[in-house]
Amino acid sequence: MATNAAAGDAPPHVVEDSRGAFRVLSDGTVVRSTPPIAGGRGGVVPADPSVEWKDSIYDAALGLRLRIYKPAAAGGERKLPVVVYFHGGGFCIGSYAWPIIHAACSRLAAGLGAVVLSADYRLAPEHRLSAAIDDAAAALLWLRDHSTADPWLAEHADATRTFDQCIYAYE
Repeated sequence: MATNAAAGDAPPHVVEDSRGAFRVLSDGTVVRSTPPIAGGRGGVVPADPSVEWKDSIYDAALGLRLRIYKPAAAGGERKLPVVVYFHGGGFCIGSYAWPIIHAACSRLAAGLGAVVLSADYRLAPEHRLSAAIDDAAAALLWLRDHSTADPWLAEHADATRTFDQCIYAYE
């Protein structure tokens, strides 16, 4: 005698698909596509010799990182303004390390003659709002607290001239 499997025994199925960036399954699991990795140093984006960059952790407990860019020619008595860049993606997709974001921040640092911080944040739907907003605030607090402790910031950045840039759509 055959029996019907209970609805709870069925394997999870896709209930939402965000253009292949991530899928939400019926059991609540979120499956993200493999993100592109930025370069500059052997990656997808060609190196820009006019800009230097390094990665830092701004929230170790949550594993949140940011990337600091500065013009290679930075130096002298005049400190540079700071632009804090939050990538777009509607709080659902994107990363500070994506090649398109890396290239945009490199162009900002070179073109504006500024120190640029590109901060990552927790993404929805795994993390509900206000997680991304809280992370952005934490990145700004990290800048405040590390403007004299981080050698690049201490030497090149004028944290009293800080601007933030939020991009909500792909360029």
